[in-house]
Amino acid sequence: MTDRSAPMPVDTPRTSSGILLDQAIRAIGSQALAVVLKIDVSVLERIHADSRPMSRPQQRALARAVMTLSEAHPKLRRRATALLGQIDATEAFERGDTRRHVWPP
Repeated sequence: MTDRSAPMPVDTPRTSSGILLDQAIRAIGSQALAVVLKIDVSVLERIHADSRPMSRPQQRALARAVMTLSEAHPKLRRRATALLGQIDATEAFERGDTRRHVWPP
């Protein structure tokens, strides 16, 4: 999707990474994003159109790419930072570093 005004596909889940990808394509463009991700634009378009959530490595790569390209886009940078925090929290929970409480702490 090289058209920056193209809407997000209707069937794409509204995940944090899906929203970030959609907004990054609109603001930065798929070509620039694909270059930083070191993938073909066609691969990026397939990921964008896919109804399944991105894998964790894809999410991390996307967030880092947006961080690299988002100097002029502070909202995108904040969203990318939040996504990295979500990924880190998920991994910490899976390692057992953090856990859910049965009762409030």
